[in-house]
Amino acid sequence: MYKIEKIEFGLRLEFKGAISGKEMAGWYRGIEEIVPTFKGSPFHVFVDMRTLIPLRDDAREIITKGQRFCQKNGMVRSIVITASPVISMQFKSIAFNTTIATGERYIDATSRTDWEEAGMAWLLEGIDPTQKVAPVGLSDDKIV
Repeated sequence: MYKIEKIEFGLRLEFKGAISGKEMAGWYRGIEEIVPTFKGSPFHVFVDMRTLIPLRDDAREIITKGQRFCQKNGMVRSIVITASPVISMQFKSIAFNTTIATGERYIDATSRTDWEEAGMAWLLEGIDPTQKVAPVGLSDDKIV
């Protein structure tokens, strides 16, 4: 199952369970319809894959095509929320092959309760959820 929602900053996508190549082709047609409505303006993508089952080759090829399409048409940053190391690795590989890796970050929802807030901070403010941040007022373990 997939869901595409156009929101203020771009797209919110959700992928659940097993997705066939045929179903992923439907997702791609939806992306082809929605992305041009941004009229070339920069946009971001929030992707919830917490319950996705690893993709088969046919579905993986189509989502790769979709990522390239989004990047070509203005996608700046994306955040991928997972709960499976296998899904994380699969999508990191896809991102590397589509060259979107520099603007894509991953959050393991099983290890962070603030995954949604951290994801939105990456998309809207460029705050990298993978970087450790010193508490306010502290620098190099010293009080400033």
